[in-house]
Amino acid sequence: MTTTTTTADGLITFYADSSECDFHIDALPEYSPRIMRALLEILRRLGLELMDDDECEPEILPNGAVRLYLTPIIHNPPHKELILKGRILLPITLPDLVERIPATLEVAAC
Repeated sequence: MTTTTTTADGLITFYADSSECDFHIDALPEYSPRIMRALLEILRRLGLELMDDDECEPEILPNGAVRLYLTPIIHNPPHKELILKGRILLPITLPDLVERIPATLEVAAC
């Protein structure tokens, strides 16, 4: 299924083709950074994030627009180590950290 959405000013267009796993934004040079930030936040909440430049560089299109590629966010948090008073106690994931630690205890995740 392919979806295309354009901002009200017509300067930023989001394309999604889930069957091809193709998600990208085309932004004309005059786009508003404020609108772009808002769009990226909406897309992040929907499970998409910009690809790193080393994964896929932005493209300059013939019409002068910049194409930015997005990728699904993988929700697999890496293991973190719980540190209490400078001592590593146990490997722990961030959701576990929230569930297991009393609110009054001072801890840090690294």
